[in-house]
Amino acid sequence: MTVGVNIAKNTALKENVFMMFVCIELKIPLFVIGKPGSSKSLAKSIISNSMQGNRCPDGSILQNFKQIQIMSYQCSQLSTADGIIGVFKSCRTLQRKTGSNKFTACVVLDEVGLAEDSPLLPLKVLHPLLEDNDYGSDEIEKVVEQDEIVPKHIPDVMTEEEKSKAESDDMMNRVAFIGISNWSLDPAKMNRGIMVARGDPDIDELVASAKGICESKVDKGPIQKSIDKRIELLARAYYELTSNKAHSKKGETRDYFGLRDFYSLVKMLVFICYEYGAVLNRSILHHAVKRNFGGVSDVDPVKIFDHVVKLPIGSKKGPDSSPLGLIKANLMNLTRSFHGETRYLLLLTENYAALNILLRSPDMWPTHQDIRDIRVIFGSSFPSDQHYSAVCRNINRIKVCMESGKTIILLNLENLYESLYDALNQYYMEMNNQRYVDLGLGTHRMKCRVHNNFKLIVVADTETVRERFPTPLINRLEKHFLTMSTVLTEVGVVISKQLVDWANKFSTLDKNRIFGFQTRGNFTVGDCFI
Repeated sequence: MTVGVNIAKNTALKENVFMMFVCIELKIPLFVIGKPGSSKSLAKSIISNSMQGNRCPDGSILQNFKQIQIMSYQCSQLSTADGIIGVFKSCRTLQRKTGSNKFTACVVLDEVGLAEDSPLLPLKVLHPLLEDNDYGSDEIEKVVEQDEIVPKHIPDVMTEEEKSKAESDDMMNRVAFIGISNWSLDPAKMNRGIMVARGDPDIDELVASAKGICESKVDKGPIQKSIDKRIELLARAYYELTSNKAHSKKGETRDYFGLRDFYSLVKMLVFICYEYGAVLNRSILHHAVKRNFGGVSDVDPVKIFDHVVKLPIGSKKGPDSSPLGLIKANLMNLTRSFHGETRYLLLLTENYAALNILLRSPDMWPTHQDIRDIRVIFGSSFPSDQHYSAVCRNINRIKVCMESGKTIILLNLENLYESLYDALNQYYMEMNNQRYVDLGLGTHRMKCRVHNNFKLIVVADTETVRERFPTPLINRLEKHFLTMSTVLTEVGVVISKQLVDWANKFSTLDKNRIFGFQTRGNFTVGDCFI
């Protein structure tokens, strides 16, 4: 099987690929459960590209197995039972048209756990769909509205020819199934298939994965050695950051940071060290940690990594690690992973101040980016904006920006972020030197070309991210704070603090010195300055 050069062949990936391969070949339902970064989507992409039957390269053992065609359904709160039934029927129809026992159609429900939050309860149809006797049956639409399933009539005595024909028809009706989720579903569904559950990796697994990511660098000079000998310390620092010891009072870091952040940290350290021609030092580590573990206020990831890794300061000047410098480095691709990608941005802000800052700061953007060409999509909670058709229109606008290489800023669009998960993964299918990724909603998915200059930025209120954003979305993005105080210089921060202190003192009343003073409540700064 073909695996990218910067992909670690760790235990999670091997196990996911093996189980997907076996279950698709034998048409056994499979549920893959694990936190973001546990190689679920990556394993699906590898299987899809590798299991091509006779189309595989000569001499490949995969020529002896079935050719597969994966049909994905992106689950969300807008998912419906009819949509799930439709993708099963499409797979069954495709399988029947081929009429070959060397071809299998496979249904993949991406982020199937998100559909559990739908008020329409679309996952109830999985019960009959995953049963052997009713797998892909034409009567499934009737079953959806029934409380019980009436089994098919089976003759008491069947000849060998009838048994063979029945088994052949059953295999043609039955399609492979894979459900991918970040958390477990109810047992009634998962008991109808095999479940592969990935827990949190230990330090040894983190070290093995990080070393696998760095294996593509054949140069084992002093730069690479300075990283290799500190991989275990980096893994320990990440483990401490995400453990109970580092949790803030609000519990921000429990699911806020994930494996994707750690893997991106390792890739970025390799790139920056080679770009600057310097061994790993403290300034490089600070920049990479702030890029990949930003967006929290009560915990200091830099302090934790400094305490564990203990690097020297370094003689050369490192990359800009100021708040604006970090965002600028992402937008201008100044410091990125060694495979040439930077993750898309999630900017945590107050009152959407980040939008005005971005649109009024031309020096933060690369020279080829005209601020007038930046597209902004601002959603709302009005009923008409929550309809399926409105979501599809917004997805189409994103598709146009992807293909043309424009930057797009998304605000208040929680109802479509699930549709962008494949794009946010940045696992592309390449054809004729062009990159393609799946984009769509439900069964309406298409391959969309991704321009090299395309940038996607999500702007959201800090409390909204904490309370409403799903963990898989947060873990896929590079997180930073961007408020009005962020753009202030050190002198500006001091002046701002002095103004706040003066305003508080000016609005403070000494009730003992004022004769006849009466008030129904506390007198605040807002009461003084209107």
